[in-house]
Amino acid sequence: MHVATVVSSLLLAFAAAAPYRNVAYFTEWSPETFNYNVNNLDGSRLTHINYAFATPNPDGSLRFANTSAAFGTAVGADLGPTSLQGNFGQLFAFKRANRKVKVALSIGGWGNGDAFPAIAASPSLRAAFITNVLEVLVNLGLDGVDMDWEYPTGATETANFTTLMREIKAALNQLPFRAELTFAAPGFESDLGPHLGTLCSFVDAIYLMTYDFSGSWSRVAGYSANLYTDAKAPGDFKLSVDAAVQYYLQKGCPGSKLVMGLPLYGTSFENTAGLYQSFATPTLGDNGAAGSWRYKSLPLAGTTEQVDATTMATYTYNPSTKMLITYDGPATIAAKMQYLQKFNLAGAMFWEASGDDAARSARSLISAVVSGLGAGNMDNSQNNLAYPTSIYSNVRNGNRPTLQLYTSRGLAISEWNGKLYANAPRHNLNERFEFDTATSLLKSLSANACLDAYPDASKAAGYALHTWSCDASNGNQKWKIDIQNHRLAHATHPNLCVDVDPNDASNGVQVWQCHALNTLNANQWIGLPTERVAIANKQRVLTGDAGAGTITFADSTKQHWIVDNVHQTIALGTTGLCLDAYQGWNGGAVHLYACSQSNTNQKWSYDSATQQLRHVKFPGFCLDMGSASGSNPHLWSCHAANSPYIGLQQFTYASVDYTFMN
Repeated sequence: MHVATVVSSLLLAFAAAAPYRNVAYFTEWSPETFNYNVNNLDGSRLTHINYAFATPNPDGSLRFANTSAAFGTAVGADLGPTSLQGNFGQLFAFKRANRKVKVALSIGGWGNGDAFPAIAASPSLRAAFITNVLEVLVNLGLDGVDMDWEYPTGATETANFTTLMREIKAALNQLPFRAELTFAAPGFESDLGPHLGTLCSFVDAIYLMTYDFSGSWSRVAGYSANLYTDAKAPGDFKLSVDAAVQYYLQKGCPGSKLVMGLPLYGTSFENTAGLYQSFATPTLGDNGAAGSWRYKSLPLAGTTEQVDATTMATYTYNPSTKMLITYDGPATIAAKMQYLQKFNLAGAMFWEASGDDAARSARSLISAVVSGLGAGNMDNSQNNLAYPTSIYSNVRNGNRPTLQLYTSRGLAISEWNGKLYANAPRHNLNERFEFDTATSLLKSLSANACLDAYPDASKAAGYALHTWSCDASNGNQKWKIDIQNHRLAHATHPNLCVDVDPNDASNGVQVWQCHALNTLNANQWIGLPTERVAIANKQRVLTGDAGAGTITFADSTKQHWIVDNVHQTIALGTTGLCLDAYQGWNGGAVHLYACSQSNTNQKWSYDSATQQLRHVKFPGFCLDMGSASGSNPHLWSCHAANSPYIGLQQFTYASVDYTFMN
């Protein structure tokens, strides 16, 4: 029913698409207006964050509406006197904790573009503007620039905009790291049309604002983000996502540069008989303006979410209050993701992050994009952390390793108000820690304070654990992260380890006497969610042949394995092949097979007490070298510590990425 009619647009659409983007705008006012901070973002679901907004000044400089929120201590922990603070300080810490999330500065926004025409028209002002943009980008530790001029009109402005964008891109290309250039574009035909093919040839992506198709300004009530055009709609209600995408394709933009815009809010029409009917001026809403509702509030009580199967629009209508609300829901997002893949678009963009439902909710639209496109198909390119010339100390020192610490029960250790807890992972800043290899300090990124075990006679172990102002001379703050034994041991106080008691109703984290290394205590097992390691028996290293699907032990130091401690799989590097044992008997075959989190043949557990790699599905069986040469590894009954053959099943476990853990 909904078939593109233009062959050229189809040819452009089916050019090879890059890995998908999942982009969310984070607004400067979200913390104050909606109590939504950077640590509410879930880095496991996003590929890009655009900070809204910086505003251009007439002289080409930039300003922020709320400098306290942007750079001050009003948001998040105090990061130190020479550090970048506020939203941007928290975003840089977020980048360090989530290496696959890129952060860009969005410049402009609705009503903030008065200076753009003069800047774009003047060579000297363009040069000043670009210099200021690059300076801000480097100082704040950002990965790109998103231009949001709403909108250049007429032949002169659109030509000048194209020139400005080309010059920005040329300047970004001179940076020592990859910095992206994107721009937000209208979800309808515009004066930019003649320049779109040129713009798409050098920008990294165009964010189509394919929403706000109707609102308080409209003549009658209508859908605000419908995927398809309604053939029965009045002539001034023919906007749709499909119409916008096909327009951009026809103008020379490949699908791989087009990102579909999605709203995380709904638009309401009061005192209306329904779709395409008159309505009254809006008086209600919870999204900062009458007539606008945060998606997480929808559907309102007493209404039922419905989907128009013709246009793929989500809506509710309450005949008692005569209110129509139109928005995107899980069903229409699923349909849009199918459309996105059909035309090989570059991904999805959300305005704006605070409106979404909880990350783990079945109604989260940001999560629905990942589900619809496939987690393995998302853009996983790394952000940049090297900004040696930044004026801020925490940005200049951004390359220190950050860690997420898991317990044996799959809980993430997190900081809150100076105390430590173990809870279900949320992948936010509270779960991120920075280890300083020079001082052995372990700093919480959310608190900007260090783990501190201080003497406390009221505690059974004689010590209490909290976070405290970092001090390299404070012996209470020295730690050793031991990946071989999977524990977090104190480096000053003898025989003291981080311990998580499963019977603690508060989910608290404490310190306790370390268990003996020849025993395995689940309370003190601390590891990373995934660990890139070398597994070896003396000088012989476990290696694999991805082509043949075989494993062996060889005199090599280059092979590494990725241990997923959450799903208990061990993968051969990035091949997507996992250590797999499907015969639960002595001499049972062990080979490489396509990784699957549900395949119990691939479940393993490294026993640091005995240094054996135990199979989970077949209890009592371990990986065995078979012989001293290790040429034919197989599954075998786990030997006791006093067995003369125990050496064939004992393996060292060393981090490839973090030598300080070994």
